Amino acid sequence: MRLFVSEYLCSGAVEPATSPASLLREGRSMLLALAADLARLEGIDVCTTWHAGLGNWPLPDVDAVMVKSAHDEEAAFRQLAEGCDAAYVIAPELDNLLWQRCRTVEELGRSLNSTLDAIALTSDKLRLFEHLRAAGVPKIPTQSLQNLGEPEFLCVVKPRFGAGSEETFVVTDAAAFRQVSATVDADEMIVQPFVSGTPCSVGAFFDQGGRLLTLLPPAAQHLSDDGRLKYAGGHCPLETPHTAALNNLVSAAAGAIDGLRGYVGFDLLIPHASPDQPLLVEINPRLTTSYLGYRALACDNLAAWLLPRTPPTDALHWRNARVTFRPDGTIAEAPAGTALTQGAGP
Repeated sequence: MRLFVSEYLCSGAVEPATSPASLLREGRSMLLALAADLARLEGIDVCTTWHAGLGNWPLPDVDAVMVKSAHDEEAAFRQLAEGCDAAYVIAPELDNLLWQRCRTVEELGRSLNSTLDAIALTSDKLRLFEHLRAAGVPKIPTQSLQNLGEPEFLCVVKPRFGAGSEETFVVTDAAAFRQVSATVDADEMIVQPFVSGTPCSVGAFFDQGGRLLTLLPPAAQHLSDDGRLKYAGGHCPLETPHTAALNNLVSAAAGAIDGLRGYVGFDLLIPHASPDQPLLVEINPRLTTSYLGYRALACDNLAAWLLPRTPPTDALHWRNARVTFRPDGTIAEAPAGTALTQGAGP
């Protein structure tokens, strides 16, 4: 089986120098991790595209087409997608990039990603809130910045479509709210209350029919405390007595959305005031940076769960350790239960 894996920011579709450095690091780390894992599976040949400006392609067991321009990448993307048995796309949701690139492989009948409808729904944080509210799934309240009166403080202003905590602001008062509102496009921004709690995520694998196959352990998210909530990686597993509540919430959200396929990341919050009632923050219909930690913690090759053939039937096995992961792919390991060093957590 020949499998095409494409990561937008490294692919040559865009000049690396024009991409947010944080997203480029995350994209590179996810691409290398997934491509390496897939290449280790029996009977799988993996190919990708790689911008020549990023240097030599580092994985000898994975074929990479070196490209120098967006025009070359567009042609190579379609050629590789057409020539492969299946394709998996990694891209940020901003500017509809994930949906657009998945549409190409979906039209070719090669996509291992979620359906286009599922990607469109989950990429739109406002529309997702309204959809899940109607389904009775607890999600952090979300409003459009456009025509919004003064919100309650603290609040969070962030893009309606986006990834990686880009353009995210914790707003403390009316003056700060007016200042932020004046610097952004209100049509493209949302407002959520700032809820004090533990940010975390749960990864999940779905089959190609949209059936939830397995949930991965909760992972802590490490966010900056500078008022921007910048993503700095995380650690897994998150040691919490609320795992069952988190899993129930993810299962409920998954059941309310048709077309989730492959790997999906669910961002969650365990409120300090009501830890037994977690909230869904957003859903990422693609590979997420948490995969870096999960693959280091797992005894099994997680990439096997992504393939369209019959998924593994045995339960996943995990090592008795705690893995800290960074967006650049850096991994640190400690025995389970070890206290975090200062600065490692949120």
